[in-house]
Amino acid sequence: MRAQEFINEDWTKVNKHDKTNGMSRKAVKAYRRENPGSKLKTAVTTKPSKLKPGSKAAKRRKSFCARMSGNKGPMKKPNGKPTPKALALRRWNCESLEDMRNLIEHAEKEIIKEKWTQKYKNSINCSNPKGFSQRAHCAGKKKK
Repeated sequence: MRAQEFINEDWTKVNKHDKTNGMSRKAVKAYRRENPGSKLKTAVTTKPSKLKPGSKAAKRRKSFCARMSGNKGPMKKPNGKPTPKALALRRWNCESLEDMRNLIEHAEKEIIKEKWTQKYKNSINCSNPKGFSQRAHCAGKKKK
């Protein structure tokens, strides 16, 4: 019983005292002592440019970034502070994925906007006379 009482430390308490974004080394060690056989590891905080492509650490980082950035939810709280999701992505150096997502969304909006304006311009150029369908009338004008 004494051994079990000694092992039963609170790893969440250790993690809160470290004030890191995610699990610190101390917290992971405490968790492993509490849960023997656990394979929990700390974050890969090495910059992507310093990691060897295809290494275990690079694969773990890439996998985490893909999983975490796919989660729905805001990156900022209403008061302007970052959410735990944003902090975790920042700690794992996944910010570039979020920037890429924003860039892709912006580009898609621009493409849709461009298609809509092009369609609108075509409809203005092809005025619809009495009872003719828009397509038939515009097709006739283009053939001339």
